[in-house]
Amino acid sequence: MYLTAHRVFLRSTSSRGINAFLYRHDDGPYPEIDWHNPNVPLVADAVPGRFVAQQREIAEPGGEVLSYLDIVAEDHLGPDRIEAALDGFSNPTVLLDPTPPTIVEGVGIRFSAVLGLRSVPAKYREEFIALAENAMKLLRTSGITAPPRST
Repeated sequence: MYLTAHRVFLRSTSSRGINAFLYRHDDGPYPEIDWHNPNVPLVADAVPGRFVAQQREIAEPGGEVLSYLDIVAEDHLGPDRIEAALDGFSNPTVLLDPTPPTIVEGVGIRFSAVLGLRSVPAKYREEFIALAENAMKLLRTSGITAPPRST
């Protein structure tokens, strides 16, 4: 699964909003991805998977991305596991670590925001939480849950 949220600024209308997108990898094998130690840049930039759902506050194309949150995990991990990993990542010592992406409980997470926010940890964390909430809202409303494990 690749779940991403971006805060976007559209200059033509001076609008800001958060867009979120969900992709799944249940459509075939992806031998290049180690799901126990996911490579977030590889998945986000090269093999995002099959597009499943989106939630857009800014519908027009061409916006400038001010911040983003990329989440990569096995498709069978449900929203609760993803949310727990995001909670662990939001710890200030992890969130402000300058060497993203980070793996938390098998979930790859990469977050970045405009340079000015990094120097204000409370605002940086606030931006992370806003993106995480939008991403989780999309995941939960998409109707996708963790499939039952085969025994």
